[in-house]
Amino acid sequence: MTAESVERRIAQFRRRHWSRTELELWYQLDFNNRPTQQLLVEAEWFAGTFENPTTLRGDLNDQYDHWHWEVFLQRKELVPVTHAAAQLAMSVEDFRKVAVEFNKSPGASAVGDPWANGSNCVVRKSFLRDFHKGFERLRRTTFGSQSSYIRKIHAEIETDLKLKIKATEDETDKKLGVDPPGPGFQIDCITEETIGLGRDVFLETGKPISLAPDCCSWLTYSLYENILNKYLLGSRTGLDEEMIARLRRTE
Repeated sequence: MTAESVERRIAQFRRRHWSRTELELWYQLDFNNRPTQQLLVEAEWFAGTFENPTTLRGDLNDQYDHWHWEVFLQRKELVPVTHAAAQLAMSVEDFRKVAVEFNKSPGASAVGDPWANGSNCVVRKSFLRDFHKGFERLRRTTFGSQSSYIRKIHAEIETDLKLKIKATEDETDKKLGVDPPGPGFQIDCITEETIGLGRDVFLETGKPISLAPDCCSWLTYSLYENILNKYLLGSRTGLDEEMIARLRRTE
């Protein structure tokens, strides 16, 4: 990425209202999907119930309040498919394939349909919490780490659902030569690459404090520190300065 594209990206996330295209790309929303349309209508109604009523739609027809959309999903205990897939260390395409096959499996009765209201864009948070219970061998398993959880879940997907999933990996670990790199867990709002647990840098984008902050990876921060430093959420005391220095040396 160029410095200019990083500036544009951080500016986008600091804007409350996004275009329809921006909303579609970041959340992988399908505006032609009827259940998704119904969720958007529900989110609009929900906005009017606040003590200080707001609206999902901006003053212009092609503008949407993406912060309100996240508040709505949070209150409904729903997760965008992009974030759900990241938490299971897989691409959105692979997550959708897994969802199709999982719904045909016996384990689906224990966990339920991953999709909210039939939408293929929004996932129930309870599904992510209980997904492993859909596999007989994992129902009473204790996972020692996120890496262990992902390895076992992906192994069961391959065995029971007959799908070979390529796990997303932490880009910082890959750059540092960690073998094997940790699995992805969330999304870098600058590059859209995956970030592993503990490899994130919180950014101040003006979001309500009730929402999870936008973040980038240690790798992205090290590459564009001169731009991103002024957007740090909190002080530098939480930064791993040694890791940042190591990443700089690998450039």
